[in-house]
Amino acid sequence: MNLMIIFKRLVLTNFLLALFFVISPFFTSESLKVSYFNNSVDAGETYFFLVIVWIITFFASLYLLYNFKKPGKQMYLYVSIASIILALFGGPIASDPIFYIIDGLEMAITGALLVMLYYTPISKKF
Repeated sequence: MNLMIIFKRLVLTNFLLALFFVISPFFTSESLKVSYFNNSVDAGETYFFLVIVWIITFFASLYLLYNFKKPGKQMYLYVSIASIILALFGGPIASDPIFYIIDGLEMAITGALLVMLYYTPISKKF
């Protein structure tokens, strides 16, 4: 299979999983234990603002990656690093099993995209 097709499908999959994480709280309900735990931890308004900025930047970087724009490569790397930093300072978060599995898939896809961006012939397209 062509490497560009695999790359574009990974970007689309990453987009769909991220979109699921953004939209799902409005349509699905957490279990009572998870909801109780998450409501007991307050991250603050500044953290919430940073997450909103991160989400917008993340979707913009995926768009740039899909269209092979040069800033997309560096932007995706910085957004990935920022997600780790936000996770460290966000405090503890509980999640249901389905969200836990999807989060693991998203992390694996992010790793695969970073490897493809810097260690395969795709890196020459940017």
